[in-house]
Amino acid sequence: MSVSRLGWMVLVGWSAAMPAVSAAEPDVVWPTEWTAFGPAPKPPHMGLYTGPDRQDLVPGDALRAIPKELSIGGRAFAATPLRAEDGVLDLRQKMGGASRGWHVYLMAPITVPRDMTVQIGAGADWWMQWWVDGRPVYDTLKNDQNGNGTTPITSRDHVFSVTLTKGTHVLAVAVFSGPYQFALALASPDELRASPRGFREMMEAGKRKYNPARELAYSISFPSARADFQRALAAAASDEERAEARLAIIANVLDDIQETNMAAVRRECAAVLALAGARSDQRTQAALRLGEAWLREDRCELARQEFARASSLSSQSGSAAIIRLAVARSYAQQQNGEAALRDLAPLTDDPDLDPLLRFQARSLKGAVAVAPRIRTDHPRLFFNAETWPAVKARLEANAEAFSRLKEQARSLPDRPEVRDWGNELMAAALVYRATGDPALLVKVRALLRATVDAYVSRQGYNSGVESRVGCFAALDWVWNDLPPAEREGLARDLLRYVYRQHTEDLLKGLRTVDRDPVYYAPAMFWYAGLVLLDQQADAVDYARVLAVLGRGYDNHVTAAFAKRAALMAAEAGEAASGPGYSFAHLPTPTWSFLHCWRSAVGPIPPEWTYASGFSPEYVLRNALGFKPEHYRHFGYSKSWRPSGGWKKGALLYHNLEQFIHFFSKTQPRDAAIAGYLRERMAEAGCTGEGTYAIDPFLLDLEGAPPPELPDDLPLAHHYSINNRVIMSSGFGPNATHALFSCGTAPGQSPTHTPSQHFDAGHFTIFKKGYLALDSGSRALGQDTMPDQSASGINYDSQSVAHNTVLIRMEGEVM
Repeated sequence: MSVSRLGWMVLVGWSAAMPAVSAAEPDVVWPTEWTAFGPAPKPPHMGLYTGPDRQDLVPGDALRAIPKELSIGGRAFAATPLRAEDGVLDLRQKMGGASRGWHVYLMAPITVPRDMTVQIGAGADWWMQWWVDGRPVYDTLKNDQNGNGTTPITSRDHVFSVTLTKGTHVLAVAVFSGPYQFALALASPDELRASPRGFREMMEAGKRKYNPARELAYSISFPSARADFQRALAAAASDEERAEARLAIIANVLDDIQETNMAAVRRECAAVLALAGARSDQRTQAALRLGEAWLREDRCELARQEFARASSLSSQSGSAAIIRLAVARSYAQQQNGEAALRDLAPLTDDPDLDPLLRFQARSLKGAVAVAPRIRTDHPRLFFNAETWPAVKARLEANAEAFSRLKEQARSLPDRPEVRDWGNELMAAALVYRATGDPALLVKVRALLRATVDAYVSRQGYNSGVESRVGCFAALDWVWNDLPPAEREGLARDLLRYVYRQHTEDLLKGLRTVDRDPVYYAPAMFWYAGLVLLDQQADAVDYARVLAVLGRGYDNHVTAAFAKRAALMAAEAGEAASGPGYSFAHLPTPTWSFLHCWRSAVGPIPPEWTYASGFSPEYVLRNALGFKPEHYRHFGYSKSWRPSGGWKKGALLYHNLEQFIHFFSKTQPRDAAIAGYLRERMAEAGCTGEGTYAIDPFLLDLEGAPPPELPDDLPLAHHYSINNRVIMSSGFGPNATHALFSCGTAPGQSPTHTPSQHFDAGHFTIFKKGYLALDSGSRALGQDTMPDQSASGINYDSQSVAHNTVLIRMEGEVM
């Protein structure tokens, strides 16, 4: 019997499989007061994007009795008495605030009149570890970043059983804070016995496990939610309730990529269809899910039969589109693109379609159209078999850079720890392709395995996309040299990780999946789809790769390129709200997408010309000077404001190179301005390479127009996109520059950025220094909130940033 099948049977038989638990008796003495120790700072082994590590916990021996002081992380903390209010210990209020990883140890006695098993209910924002007499009994540390798994917390989030002998015992719990809240909710054995959860409470508890409130902060715990639905099924009192609980379980299993027992899913669907009192919409859902189960087993004809039955059972207009999308997916899984597109067309053309459903249809349509155009051989990320020789020649011609990369590769471990090595992997795989060193290939293989293991274990949930692109590119570049079984294992595990992330994102809602892929792991899907696409693969895996590829394609082309291109067509300035982003990090995902499109698919469509979101002419008008490694701009809107206004210039220099590389033929005027700016930056020592190790060796600037400014370049320009006027007496180092902004752009709603509010006002005059500017723009050289890294978040909200005077009225409450 498979592990998956066994797990399903245990859940289905929940009420029978649970151990017998003695009813908590009224004479169980539950603590009314707790002894607190802390708060201690974030422990040393807790990473930026990981949960607490067990090796940092206080040893159990120290928690057998309540001491007067407790050593946490080598520091002694005195005992502090605390009382719960309405079943909640608000540690943020009682212990001096909240900060991610701060932790408090709480201890209290519990007394039982005889040997018995009691149940305890608890919820913690965001992690907790329980002990009884120094023996660990329950924790949410195993959930890593998922922590409590649901928010806001309740005392019924986690209910666990503890077996106690007659007498008094010591309860201890370590609570670790999230970034904003710090609390522990408690339910005593008597409370759990007196107020057991009913059907509706259990259903809602399971649904809350899908809560998107922390969309970047945790993954969905499917087994935990499924357990709540199983409890609800046991408590159901009608066929409607039984159908509701079973359908929630079925959907949960189908969404959980770890589950493979589709026979059990089909039995559950049949059970719903057999319920005399089930509603018609519930029967429709059962038939639809039954078809989904057949799809998971690549029985597409049987799946479509069930989709047809769902259509005949349906009495709700919204179901027709869902069923049509399911049918389209079945054809796409069979690589029948013509049939899939036939069903997708009415969905993508429907203006009233549910937005999330429209995204799924649109992204699948894009994947079905693009997939047949993708090269079938490897490599295909950043370069291919035809373009590799030129890339290799540029690498070998740059002796200094090549030597540096080889040294980095030599320094990598032969037996790496399980963590994300993506950034290092790209450089190592690039060196291997150039040298063919067999020892380096062994090292790359070990690093790939360690990195993929880290991804599958969900380490670093919110780390940057760069490392993932590096890992995927490395796998692509050594694909042909890996043993087939090893290659298939890496690809299978990568798909498991990426598709699970995509599925969870869909469950969290539209804004999580339909977005500009600028930062973090959500930008990885295009690259994962490219490296994993294989027309000869297992059909179910092929369908999953299509979903991933389609999301990545749509995120870039629809959510990013189309919107930026529309703005830039109206006014070639910047598509974002400030040069802090537009001149540095924002273009990076554009360049990498375009490079991979060109190497894997073909020529770049002309409508993507300004997909990077900025024009070199706009950079020219904002550039106030250059010095070694730095440049200066006006610093208005979403801009960091370091002392003196100087910013690191490496990415700007590289972005200008990328613009010339891609668009010198279609936009020769802007390419010439980009060349002029590059020359000025190079003369000042303000140069740099891109984000990825491969970047410098992809660029071909041959045939670019001469670096010069156009003769007809006006000295002033009104940029209507962001409602700014930028003017200057010239473009040399002695020129006077001025910027004026008033309000937001006509027809655009103001955003959360105060510099785009209707009442925003600003002017700056600059000549070899800031002569006139809103008072305070660089007075401090940083934000007034020390931990905000000079981001301007607090500063922009003040009247001083808008050339206004704040008058405090008598009695006014601020």
